[in-house]
Amino acid sequence: MKRELLSLLGVVLLPGCVHFTNYDLTPGSQPHVDKSGLPPTEHRGGSRDWGMSLSGGGIRSCAFSIGAMKALYDRNYLDHLDIVSTVSGGGYAWYWLLSQNDPNQRFGRAVFDDAIWPRKDSELQLLAKFVPPGLTFKCAVLPPPWPAHKYEEQILVFGQSRYCTNEQEVLAENLSAARNQLLTSYLPDIRSGAIPFFIVNATLKTDRERAAKLIEISPAYIGNSTFGYHRWDTTNRCVLTAPKAIAISGAAIPRKLAQKVPDYINGRTKMTLYDGGGGPGAGANEGENLGAFALIRRGVPNVIIVDAEADPNYEFGSYVKLKCLLEKQEGISLRVTNIEAHLNRPAGAEFNTAPFSIGSATRAGVSSHF
Repeated sequence: MKRELLSLLGVVLLPGCVHFTNYDLTPGSQPHVDKSGLPPTEHRGGSRDWGMSLSGGGIRSCAFSIGAMKALYDRNYLDHLDIVSTVSGGGYAWYWLLSQNDPNQRFGRAVFDDAIWPRKDSELQLLAKFVPPGLTFKCAVLPPPWPAHKYEEQILVFGQSRYCTNEQEVLAENLSAARNQLLTSYLPDIRSGAIPFFIVNATLKTDRERAAKLIEISPAYIGNSTFGYHRWDTTNRCVLTAPKAIAISGAAIPRKLAQKVPDYINGRTKMTLYDGGGGPGAGANEGENLGAFALIRRGVPNVIIVDAEADPNYEFGSYVKLKCLLEKQEGISLRVTNIEAHLNRPAGAEFNTAPFSIGSATRAGVSSHF
């Protein structure tokens, strides 16, 4: 995977890169969106008690997130999730779960039940390398929008494919329908309590700072608190599809994989969207755990943060960025005790590599624990 990424990184400056549209509101325009505050989210029955954030980090974070969700399923935590927020590779895992899930069964049973899991785990090992070297080379040399479209197609196959024992091959089922599956199509299952509400996080190309760059894409709306939130019009097809939303959030090479979509907010220009963790070379926030921002600022009382960021030296860069963003944008104080102790450690001290950490985020009227 590293070799493939290096191949792509080596060509981002070649001709044929995405031409970024620098987004801002047109002077004097009146956005046709709600700017009164955070849009309401649909909850799985009752109050919004539990949220989960899946971090970015490519196929590594995807594999880690799937393993974490299996553990949560075994301990009955998935049954209590009301809202999920994903970034980049964490979105691959979430899309795979939604695609494989049977809404008529307990959430996650179709993949995480002990009788089924060994087979699904084997399928994942066959499918995890969904950007093989040959395709990587084509993405490197061919101009946009081909790389972005092919990347979206590979994510679609990854989410939908199943291994057929009889024919000894991976079969991609129902790709035509899944390719055009609108985000709004998940709302009935969310409202019935079959699946949690979810937010896919992307980065918006804009000169505005901090949270203005973060775009939330959900089955109900798209937008942020700076530019407003546009509710999808379910009477027409001007809605993002699920594979496209996941591909946008995972577009870690913005100059090749970023996508231009209609300006749902201002209605006059195009929006350039890319990696929710902030891909290199595009002036982004660059924080793989920014998915937690959407949950903490909403005051979700209990948040499970699955962190699979590449951080071999335990520098916790994404944690620091998330902490700063919450403080500057929302006035929320974020603190994870053992991470704070590590960041203020004497020189040479090692991090306590516990399997999980406990922390809190507080401000007047808002408190989250994770």
